[in-house]
Amino acid sequence: MKKLFLALTMLICMYSVGQTNQEKLTPMTGITMTKEQRTKIQTVNKNVVAEIKALKENTALHNRERFLKIKEVREKQEMDIKEILTAEQYSQRRENIEKIRNQNKQ
Repeated sequence: MKKLFLALTMLICMYSVGQTNQEKLTPMTGITMTKEQRTKIQTVNKNVVAEIKALKENTALHNRERFLKIKEVREKQEMDIKEILTAEQYSQRRENIEKIRNQNKQ
């Protein structure tokens, strides 16, 4: 029993060490932004969080309506970010998003 517990503990430790060695990929990984760009994107993201929170708290909306409105908010967020970033930066963001989606599928 002790050997089994020890083996499981070792596996968990090895797994957690392997996870911490991997850099967490985000949509903005590897993108160098100006201070102005960072500030604008932070503002956009804060507004999105507030809008989505309000939609989730709105009990008058049916689930489908809520889903569609949140989708609209996310699409607007993406358009706003596209306007803030340069074409090259936005291209890198889209590549990162694809990589994240592929990782999540695995």
